[in-house]
Amino acid sequence: MTAPLPPFQGLSHLALSVVDVPAAIAFWVGVFGFEVLTDTPSLGLVVHRPTRVAIALTSNNGSTAGTFDERHPGLDHLAIAVPGVDDLHDWHARLTGLGVPCSPVTDSGSGHHLNLRAPDGVPVELYVIDAATVAALGLADAGEAFAGSR
Repeated sequence: MTAPLPPFQGLSHLALSVVDVPAAIAFWVGVFGFEVLTDTPSLGLVVHRPTRVAIALTSNNGSTAGTFDERHPGLDHLAIAVPGVDDLHDWHARLTGLGVPCSPVTDSGSGHHLNLRAPDGVPVELYVIDAATVAALGLADAGEAFAGSR
């Protein structure tokens, strides 16, 4: 018999290694409206209070080099939940207006999404889950499909 699992409460934060912490902070604040909690040359911490999502941005004391490559083990992409397809189109207009390169809104078969890259090439997907996928996951509604919904 195995011991019961110790409890955990959910995702605390996401930490991304970046070459330029100030540029990464400016991106998350300027594009997505995150608030800066920590701002040093080697570490930034930004939070989006409405969803309780926190992202740490670290240069690992200046030793981070190169650009992100999702083809290596580790993070493939960061997906941010968006409430509806109309909102996704609004994000497309915002990103385009800010000069942030992004894909068009696309139906993925499990929902709609658009893709962009944060500084250092980190892939970000804005995603709207569809009702059939919500049902297939055994969830009552789309709000249960992502962190920060409670």
